[in-house]
Amino acid sequence: MLKQGHGAICSIEGLGSNNMVQSKTILYGTTKHALTYFMRGLAKELAGTNVIAGRLSPGMVLTDFIKKTPDGHPSEVFSDEKFRKTFNILAFKPETVAKYFVPRILNNLKNDAQIAWLTNRKAAWRFMTAGFRKDRLI
Repeated sequence: MLKQGHGAICSIEGLGSNNMVQSKTILYGTTKHALTYFMRGLAKELAGTNVIAGRLSPGMVLTDFIKKTPDGHPSEVFSDEKFRKTFNILAFKPETVAKYFVPRILNNLKNDAQIAWLTNRKAAWRFMTAGFRKDRLI
């Protein structure tokens, strides 16, 4: 990218990116925290070039990572009522999040940008309106 004179690198943040610690996700959270640190450092190192580095923060998305264990069995999170309730309030389908991200990624020219789907404001709205919505993912 440096040789060609332009480019963009994006990573996807996840649980742990914001220093939140959740039991049973320690390894995953550690890698996401490290990735955020790496991308912010990379953006600093790329400053002044036409190559940018940024981060995508999707929030909770219904992916196979959530739905299945590594060996393909249904994830135990489906049996955790507290998780299911929170997930159904905050989570979205991948295609919903992609429709939001793609144009913003393509139009972004800012180095070290964080493009966030599930903002604090949106999360608060989802909790306030949860009783009125019927969109349950799990």
